[in-house]
Amino acid sequence: MGTISVLLSTYNGEKYIIEQLESLKNQTRKIDSVIIKDDCSTDNTVKLIRQFLGKNNLDRWKLIINEENLGWRKNFVSLLDYVDTEHFFFCDQDDIWHLDKIEKMAAVMEGDTRIEILVSKFYPFYEDGRKSRKSDCLSGQVQKLEQKNFLLNKFPGCTMCIKSSLIPAYKKYWSKDIPHDSFAMLYGLARHSVYVYDYFTIHYRRHAQTATHPTILNREERIHEAEYYLRLVQLYQDISHARPDDIKCVKEWVTVRRDALYKRNPLILLKNIKHLNLYWSLQTYIMDWICAMGLY
Repeated sequence: MGTISVLLSTYNGEKYIIEQLESLKNQTRKIDSVIIKDDCSTDNTVKLIRQFLGKNNLDRWKLIINEENLGWRKNFVSLLDYVDTEHFFFCDQDDIWHLDKIEKMAAVMEGDTRIEILVSKFYPFYEDGRKSRKSDCLSGQVQKLEQKNFLLNKFPGCTMCIKSSLIPAYKKYWSKDIPHDSFAMLYGLARHSVYVYDYFTIHYRRHAQTATHPTILNREERIHEAEYYLRLVQLYQDISHARPDDIKCVKEWVTVRRDALYKRNPLILLKNIKHLNLYWSLQTYIMDWICAMGLY
C-alpha cells in the first residue's frame, strides 16, 4: 500500500476550517501526512488549527506559518517541498471531503500504474443552502481523460490525487501565474496520464458571490487570458509528445480570439466557428463577439 500526503493551504478560513479538518481526520484510510501551510491569516484560522491538532493528538499533521504572504498559487506549490510520500492530494480550506475519498482514489491509483493524475467527480454546494443537481447514477468507472482543448481544466485541484513523481516538473516548468491545479492538468494531459473516476468524493463549496454573480471577463481581461493561454500552449508543446496538428489547432483558436479582441474586430471570430468545440460553451464564443464589438 502506497503512502499519502494531503496538502492544505489556508488563509482567513476560520468560518469553515474545522469542518474540513474533521473530514480529513475521519477518512476511512489513514493519511500518512497532512501538511498545512497558512499564508499569514489575520483571523483565527491558525488558532483553530492549533487547537484542533492538540485536541486530537495528530502527530502526523504539520502546521507551517508563512513569514510573508505568498498568495494562493505560490503557497500551494510551496507545499510540494514537504512531500515525502508516493501520492498527494491538494486540499482547499472550505470543502468537505467524503470520508472514503482517500481510500477510494488511492486504491484506483495503486491499481493502475498508467495513472499519474486521478480526478474525481465533485458535488458543488453553496453558502445560501442551494445545491447543484446531483446524479445518483455514477458508474464508479475509471477512464482516461480525452479532451480537444488541453487548456481548459474542468476539475479543481481538490479533486486530484497526484503521483509525487510529478513534483520535479513543477520545479522545472511552473511559473507563478499558473494555478497549481491548472499546471497539474496541463502536464498530465501532455503525458496522456490523466484519468477520471466517475465517483463523488467531495462537497465543493461555491461561495454566494460566485454563485449569484458569475465572473464574466471584459475585453481587457479576455486579451490577458489569451496571452496567458498562448504561454501555456508553448509550455504544453515543450513537455508533450502531441501531434503538431493538435497543438496548432488550439494555438490558432487562442490567436484568433486575441486578435479579434485586440483589434476590436469581431468578424475575425468567424475563423473560430470551426473551433467551437474548443470553447467552454457557446456562451463564451458569444461573449467574445460582444467584447470584440466593445459592448463589454
